[in-house]
Amino acid sequence: MRYRIPQVVLLVALTCLCWPALADTLTMRDGSTIEGNIISESASKVVIETKIANIKTTQTVSKRDIREVAYAPLADDFWETKRSSNRKGTRADEPEDEPEDLDADNELDEAEDDDPADSGDRVYFGVVPIKGGIGSEVNAYGLRQALTNIDRKRIEHVVFVVDSPGGYIYSAIEMMDILKEFDDKLTYHAVIEEGAISAASIFAACSDNIFVRPGATLGGAVAYSHDQTTGNAQVDAKLNSIWAAGVASRAESKGHSGEVFRAMAVLEVQLWQTADGEITSVSTSGAEQIDSASTILTIRGAQLVRAGMATELTGELESIGELLGIENFTERKRVADRAMTQAASKVTKLEERWEKAAAIYDAAFEEYENNDPLLNKDYEITRTLNRQYVYTYSFDGESATKWNRRSRESMRQCEIMLDALQEYASISKAAERYDCKHLVVSEKNGTEAYKSIARVLQRLKDQLNSPPWGELLS
Repeated sequence: MRYRIPQVVLLVALTCLCWPALADTLTMRDGSTIEGNIISESASKVVIETKIANIKTTQTVSKRDIREVAYAPLADDFWETKRSSNRKGTRADEPEDEPEDLDADNELDEAEDDDPADSGDRVYFGVVPIKGGIGSEVNAYGLRQALTNIDRKRIEHVVFVVDSPGGYIYSAIEMMDILKEFDDKLTYHAVIEEGAISAASIFAACSDNIFVRPGATLGGAVAYSHDQTTGNAQVDAKLNSIWAAGVASRAESKGHSGEVFRAMAVLEVQLWQTADGEITSVSTSGAEQIDSASTILTIRGAQLVRAGMATELTGELESIGELLGIENFTERKRVADRAMTQAASKVTKLEERWEKAAAIYDAAFEEYENNDPLLNKDYEITRTLNRQYVYTYSFDGESATKWNRRSRESMRQCEIMLDALQEYASISKAAERYDCKHLVVSEKNGTEAYKSIARVLQRLKDQLNSPPWGELLS
C-alpha cells in the first residue's frame, strides 16, 4: 500500500504539537483522561491497560464516550507497582513496552517446554512469520520483540517462514541491522514458501541456511521508498545502490553469493547459470543467462537449489533438523508469532487511520476550493459615492447571501482540515514508536501546514462581514 501526503504543502501532517509523551491517552467526553497502553481497538471500543490506585488493570471503553485517542510511548516509570508474572525471564519491574508484554499470553501447552535448557536432548527453534508487506505487516518493531523473546527463552535457532511481496526499503535496512545484532546468539534459517520478493529478500540474505518450497521465488529486490514530497513510491537510485551493497555484504557474510543478491537490486549485473548449476557473471558455452543488464533478477527456488544456495523443503519445519543433521529439532510453539501479529495490527490500524484522515482532508480541501469566496467572483457589487466623496461598496441581496454562505462553508472546511491534521499528528507520533517512517512527517512540514490553514481560516473570519472589495473588483 502506498501512502500520500495531501495535495499541497498545506496538506502535510502536523507533528509539531507538544504531546505529553507519557502514554497512550483516551480523552473522554466528560473531560477526564485514561492513560496507559492501548492493546486493541475496534469500531466500537478501545481496550487499554491502565492503572487504578496504582494497580495495573485492563479497561474496555466505548468509543461513544471517547472524544479523542492519542498515542505515545510509555514513560519508563509509568508502571510504578511490581508486575506479577509466573513466567521465567520476566523482570518484576519490566516496563509495558518490553518484548515480553507482547508475548504475555503465549504460554505453552506442555509444562516441560517452559525451559528449553531442561528439556532433554531436544534442540529448539522459534518460528517468526514473515507474511505480508515489509514495513507494514512485517516491521522492525515486531521483529525486535520476536527475536528478543526467542533469545530470552534461550532458544538458539530461528526459522523465518517467508511469503512477502516486499515493501519499504527503510524498514528492510532497519531489520537487517536488527538481525545482525542477534547474529552471535541466534542461527537463522529462511524458509521461502511462495516468494521472498523485493525487500523481503533480506531474510534469505541474512540467514545461515535457505530452504525453498517447490515453486518458490526470490528476488526482484529493487528498493522503493516513500517520497514525502510527492507522496508517490519511487525508485531512489542512490538509496538503491546503498541497499544493494548492504544486502550483498550480508549475504556474503552468511556464505551466500553476494553477486546474486546484488543482481536482485540493480540492473547492470548480468548472471548465467552453467549446466552444473554454478551461477557466474561470466558467459560460458552452454550456460543459461538468468539475468541481463536490463532486468532485475528474480530467481526460482529450483535454480537456487541447483546452485547449492538453497535446499528444497517438502516436509514440516521440523524436517529442517534432519536436513542439517540436527537431532530432535523441535519447534517451541507460539514463542514469536504474537509479537509479530501485535506489531502488525498496530501498524495496520495506523495505516487505516492515515488513509481515512487523507480522504477526509482531500474531500475538505476540494470543498474549500469550490466555496472559497475569493475564487468565485460572480457577485453584483454596487459602488456609491458618499458625502465625504469616498466610494463605498455593497453587495446586492443575492450576492450578499452567496458571500456569506461561501465564507461560512469555507470556514467549516478549514476546521475539518485542521481536525484531520490533528489526527495526522497523533498517527505520526504513534508511527515513530513503531518505526513506521512512511507514516511520519517532519515537524517543519507539519508546522507549515497547520499555520497556513489557520491563517486562511482567520482571513475568512475577518472578511465575513468586511469583504475585501479591492480584491473582488480586480
